[in-house]
Amino acid sequence: LDEKDESLLLQRQHGLDASRSDKLAMIAQTVRAKHKACEVYTKSLSTRLLENAARKLAVIGNSSLEFSIVNNFADDGSKESERAKIRELLKGAGLA
Repeated sequence: LDEKDESLLLQRQHGLDASRSDKLAMIAQTVRAKHKACEVYTKSLSTRLLENAARKLAVIGNSSLEFSIVNNFADDGSKESERAKIRELLKGAGLA
């Protein structure tokens, strides 16, 4: 799915508002591109994982993303870890 279609999927299937759906889809596309280019991430974000995150985000709020997205990435305790980078992306998008 492209970013727009993925955002629409999150809105229609999981009741997430357009703003947060757009942000999640943008983050997923960014992570996928960096993973594909072998930059930063050793894992990607699947649509299924994104749908799970959207469901929880709609009900619980931003704090749910720590468990539904962030914890799927490696953490070595440094500011350069995958978890630290994904947290920066979420914060930059206003989802942290």
